[in-house]
Amino acid sequence: MTQRSDLESATAESRADPGAIADEGRAGGAILLDALAFVIPATMFIEFRIVGRLFLSEIILLGMLPILLLAKGRLLFDRLPMIFFGLGLAWLASQIATDLIRGTAFADWSRGWAKIGMTLVNFAALYLFLHGSRGRIVAFTAGLGIGYLLSYIFNPTVYMIADPWKFGVGIGVAHLVAVAVQLRFVREVWMLPGAILTVTGFFSLYLGTRSLAGMCIIAGVYMTLYQFLRARSALGARSNVRAFVVAVFVILTSLAASQAYVVAAGEGYLGVDAEEKYRRQTETGLGFFIGGRTEILVSAIAIKDSPFIGHGSWAKNPYYASLLLQYRPELTSVYESGLIPTHSFLFGAWVEAGVVGAIFWLWIWILNGRALLRVFTIREPLVPLFGLIGVVMAWDIIFSPYGAERRFVIPFYVVMGMFLLQMVDYWHGAGQAAARAAARRMAGRRPAAT
Repeated sequence: MTQRSDLESATAESRADPGAIADEGRAGGAILLDALAFVIPATMFIEFRIVGRLFLSEIILLGMLPILLLAKGRLLFDRLPMIFFGLGLAWLASQIATDLIRGTAFADWSRGWAKIGMTLVNFAALYLFLHGSRGRIVAFTAGLGIGYLLSYIFNPTVYMIADPWKFGVGIGVAHLVAVAVQLRFVREVWMLPGAILTVTGFFSLYLGTRSLAGMCIIAGVYMTLYQFLRARSALGARSNVRAFVVAVFVILTSLAASQAYVVAAGEGYLGVDAEEKYRRQTETGLGFFIGGRTEILVSAIAIKDSPFIGHGSWAKNPYYASLLLQYRPELTSVYESGLIPTHSFLFGAWVEAGVVGAIFWLWIWILNGRALLRVFTIREPLVPLFGLIGVVMAWDIIFSPYGAERRFVIPFYVVMGMFLLQMVDYWHGAGQAAARAAARRMAGRRPAAT
């Protein structure tokens, strides 16, 4: 009996990771906090026009921040959040300096500074509120899914009305699917999470949303590979080789999926609209990938012309806008104001604030990639959830515009990535040390008399 008791004690001690401790004993107070974690993003459809767009979700986070700082503000002095704030404040300082040098109009610099400032505020509140709690992270993800759907129903943008699945409904459903595959009775079934994500991807492709389709398919492959390695007991130790193999496998899958799309769209298997879209984007000679994202080429030219000092918040220059319209004349109404095309977190920050803004997003992109690869070395319940979230963030940083609800959505993604990296460090450090210490204590005791 003594040996068995010691073994159970050692097992419990080795499993006492910060996330598990925070999620033990879902008492009434904890359930209320989980409910709040759901409600915050679910209310994103309610917004106000103050300088720019301000969401009720952000107002709630702003109101919570003083209380969270008093209760556990010391957590922001951890290494990863400190780096986030250091680079974020540098981005803000660079944006302020750029706007002063460029003489940016108040209507533009006020929104530019607010965008960065609210990003930092939202991150601080989310990091403190969600820290160490898998339950709240899952609840917040589910709330995002519902929030996107409610936004389409009650407060749709012109883009949502034009293409509901691409600009609202699809990403909302994807979040809910990610929550579903994270549930234990789903994630423990061999190949089921990967299959669900992959089917969601093909459904998105059928509806003409290529980017979301690709992200879901890649996440499905990622999750299947994770389950394969877990079944072969290949998890649990550091391995740069394994991380390299995972990265190569995902890249090859992405290339294969892209080539499959080229064949399917080009031959008309995806419908007339998809074939026309593919033809229009490839006739520029840039290929379907760049042909649909020519903003990258224009923003690269703007960066080359002023690599260190940006062009200012909501930077405008008719020259760069005209370069884009040579390839995409259908976007005349979008860029008639002369706004410099960017359509990328990374390139947008670089164009507006200079190279310091790019460094901030490049660091987050690397942090996200590290989380996606290093989580393969541990058994973590949030892997099915982050498999999709991590892929979405990797894509958005390079290919999506930053602002609006992404001011709190992306900080949430970052908080989740940091949590997983902290779990990896725990299991490869304190977790293993605790298990070894418990084993030594057990070895020092004699077997009980029978």
